[in-house]
Parts: sequence; structure tokens; C-alpha cells
Amino acid sequence: MKTYFFSFFLLIALFLVDACGKPANTPEAVLEAFMEALLEKDFEEGAKYCAPQSMQMYQMAGSMLALLPAGGSVDNIVCTTSEDGETANCSAMVTDGSGKESSNERIRMVKIDGDWKVIMDKSK
Repeated sequence: MKTYFFSFFLLIALFLVDACGKPANTPEAVLEAFMEALLEKDFEEGAKYCAPQSMQMYQMAGSMLALLPAGGSVDNIVCTTSEDGETANCSAMVTDGSGKESSNERIRMVKIDGDWKVIMDKSK
């Protein structure tokens, strides 16, 4: 009996470790994963967090970001979720790879099929 009990918990532990590769499904965690992918120029990874209607804008931004040095950091992510829980307005302090320039970025997010996605548009 103890062997079955131990095997069951080992299986659960392995499942949880496997699930750790994906960011938590919160606007803050998804935005952090998105921004870190951009800073590291991992545009394929960043595309996973982008809303479908934003892919064209994302590809244009990726072309411009490819010219800049990789690296940087994302700090102070704050998101305010709408009353219905389907949209969020976020801000994040982004520092470039040189560590010399920082900007406070404002990002909108939307929940699509239960997953948070970044909206990129020209309205900023």
C-alpha cells in the first residue's frame, strides 16, 4: 500500500515539475514572459503570448528590436484587471541591454480561450 501511495505522489510531483515550464496564467506572469522573450530576442517564444490580432504589429516590432542589443530587464509589473476578468491594463519598467535607458511601458491584455495574451496596437 505504501508503494502505491509513494508512486502516486511521485507521479504528481513529476507532473508539477513539467507544468513549471509555462508561466502562471496571470496577466503579470504572461507579460513578464513576453517582455523577457523580446529582450532576449526570442521572437518565436514571444509570439506565444501575443493576441492573434496583434501578430502583424508584433512582427514589425520584432524587426526593429532585432537591430538592438539583446538583454535588459523587466521590473515593477502592475496589472489592473477589468471587473469581468477578461481584460487587463498593465505597466512595466523596461531597462535596455546597456542598463542606461529605462521606460515605463503600458500594455493591454486580453483573455482568449482562458489564456492571457498581449495586445499590441498603434494607439500607444
